[in-house]
Amino acid sequence: VPLTESILALGDNKPEVAIDVLRPAERYQRRWPEVTFQRGVAYMRAGNVAAAVAELRRLTAAEPAWPPGSTVFPAAMLALARAEAAAGDVAAARKTYQRFLDLWKDADPNLSALVEARREFAALR
Repeated sequence: VPLTESILALGDNKPEVAIDVLRPAERYQRRWPEVTFQRGVAYMRAGNVAAAVAELRRLTAAEPAWPPGSTVFPAAMLALARAEAAAGDVAAARKTYQRFLDLWKDADPNLSALVEARREFAALR
């Protein structure tokens, strides 16, 4: 329920509410990485880039422990690259984008997330 409420709050452009409603779900975040991912995205939308980077790095620090095909790991990696770029850490962002692109090297080249990631990676200076 908190995850759904957080997603709806972000849809209403209320990132602070999205963060707050996730608090009861913190005890489940090790089992449900979506909670940590959602909090990272909400922090980013709230303008707290440092908190977003911290949350998303926890998910991407190692290869995923969840099953192949899970969308959380690559989504967190792409969100982390964007957060690092927003924080001005271009070196870290380049490394994370490259890791994402390597992970999805065999994906459909027209996949919108992949097209966007390539464009964003190329635009980093």
